[in-house]
Amino acid sequence: MIETIAVPELTAAEQRGFWRRVAVRGSDECWPWLGGKHSEGYGEVYLRGGRYYAHRLAWSLYTGRGSELDGYLVIHTCDNPGCVSPYHLRRATAADNAQDMVRKGRGLRGERTGMQSSLLTRSGQFAPPVAPSESWEPGLA
Repeated sequence: MIETIAVPELTAAEQRGFWRRVAVRGSDECWPWLGGKHSEGYGEVYLRGGRYYAHRLAWSLYTGRGSELDGYLVIHTCDNPGCVSPYHLRRATAADNAQDMVRKGRGLRGERTGMQSSLLTRSGQFAPPVAPSESWEPGLA
């Protein structure tokens, strides 16, 4: 599930605990999350009875704007879900994220046809998926 909730303000002790789980490197390099990870590779932090993505907390700690994340995503410019480098993160809408995915060639593709089935047009508007090819049969997709 994509997380779009605000993140809590961390105490000094929580911040130290967070950064101990990060391999801090140069600003042009990914900073791998060393703690627990989601099945898709995103770092996870359990904090005060809630679960948060590590990259959202990193963005919040770096910018001091965690309360501004309600309704927004934090996306990776490096496309590495385990990266928490604030230099590789930016706040975005779901539409921004979808456009970024299509621009980088990570849109959905049919297994059998290889046809792009992006839900965005070139102008960023949502559109229905590409119609199936004539060889497509129900239940085989």
